[in-house]
Amino acid sequence: HDVTASALGIGGYGEAVVAIVAGTYSINETVATAPRIDARWFCRNGLRRGEWNNMSISPASAANYDWFLDTLCGSERAAETDGRSIHAIVGPEIEAALARPSTLLFHPYLFGSPHGRAASAGFLGLRGWHDRGDMLRAVIEGIAFNHRVHVDALREGFATREARLTGGISRNPTFVQIFADVLAMPLTVTETEEAAAWGAALCAGAGVGLFASPRHDPRDLAALGRTYRPDPERSAAMDKRYRLHCDIADHLAEAWPSIEALAEGGER
Repeated sequence: HDVTASALGIGGYGEAVVAIVAGTYSINETVATAPRIDARWFCRNGLRRGEWNNMSISPASAANYDWFLDTLCGSERAAETDGRSIHAIVGPEIEAALARPSTLLFHPYLFGSPHGRAASAGFLGLRGWHDRGDMLRAVIEGIAFNHRVHVDALREGFATREARLTGGISRNPTFVQIFADVLAMPLTVTETEEAAAWGAALCAGAGVGLFASPRHDPRDLAALGRTYRPDPERSAAMDKRYRLHCDIADHLAEAWPSIEALAEGGER
């Protein structure tokens, strides 16, 4: 229930809103007043009787970005001991990559996917002239694309008009704008360091009578939040890349089990 608490803590728990947690897992959830089931999401009790929390997830989110930094940016990671953030170091590289066309795509399935156990991560369209910034751009876009897989499923089942984002990625304005452009919907980030803790505190406070309900957040969330709106031109370009991302995943579905079998010394 920590992810439900996270949605509550960022003001994202409710109908017509998709609360997104970009962390180890790709968490995407929205609330409805009637149960609706689908293989693509969980449907479980909400905070109040008659509310249903619908959550579409997979273990394919920001952990891919952390893996890249830990595995391929070792020397820059060491520089953090001098007070320089690795995110500040690679940030300009990503910004430069976003300013130029790229054939590079990434499936963020290092630790799991929405396509079953056999699916694995991979770069596609990689060329010798691509640099680390291009690869990091592809990683962030791939993470956002995977969230869109889940958000699109929820949008098919429920009327949604906006999204709220939390998790480590939400601290980087460039990454948040990528999410807004990929999802093609307004995306709000609040100045909430520990969203799940806030949600738990709201529930506990309501339980002992401090708040009328867990939904009565005493903070001014409008003042604490910043809304990112999709840029029409960038959003259209991202949509094209997203659809290719999905098409390639569909084509790889038959190959992934054979790739996995290589670790077993056999073939499928």
